[in-house]
Amino acid sequence: MSLRFVRPIGVAGLAVAAACQGGPAGPDEVSQDLEATLEVMAADANRDGDPDAAAAFSGGALALRLGVRPSDIVVQVGGESVRYQALVYGVVRTLRNGDPVLHRNLIAWTGERRPVALLQVSQLTDLAAFGFPADLSTAADPRGRARGTWADLAKGQRWVATAGTSAIVLASTGGPCTRQLSSNPELRCVTGEFDIRVDGDFHRLLRRDAHHLDRSRALEISTAATGVNGIVISPVTP
Repeated sequence: MSLRFVRPIGVAGLAVAAACQGGPAGPDEVSQDLEATLEVMAADANRDGDPDAAAAFSGGALALRLGVRPSDIVVQVGGESVRYQALVYGVVRTLRNGDPVLHRNLIAWTGERRPVALLQVSQLTDLAAFGFPADLSTAADPRGRARGTWADLAKGQRWVATAGTSAIVLASTGGPCTRQLSSNPELRCVTGEFDIRVDGDFHRLLRRDAHHLDRSRALEISTAATGVNGIVISPVTP
């Protein structure tokens, strides 16, 4: 199966195909609420013409289905330290020029029962720079670019990164995921740990189409952590 880096629908399709292959991972009610939230956000982003965000939110929901146990991190939002839970979803894709890349998606959220705020960062290299628009899904070679979104779910606001830097580094891989993509034998899923660092300026979207910003106020968001739990999905090599 070729994972051409052109459409986020492949991630959504994988999420539907994910099935349990062993002992129960037992996602709790909080994980179920988060998965439902991410699926709604992915559908909204896809409808609003924002394929980068749609792919990232779908990937986060898939990671939960595949049994990722989130890690605790601290996120600085506008100078305030907030404890978030985080995971990283990585999938090997092929660029239009044939080069394979690891597309990494950081999903972090806070909220006791339901997520009230959510941070998402996507990139295809260890180090990347935020810009607006990032266009990871449409650029011929999006390496070196990072896409960031911070959603204030309580206020119904969405902010996007316009400047700054991000690092999402695959530090190690482990054994098979607790759950596997049983319907697709050409793909394998393994656990992984990622080192992350985010330091960006975010601006609020005036409309949901991710193209119009309120430039009058910037929100600084940053975090740094090592050993964040995640998964890596890649083609099975002969």
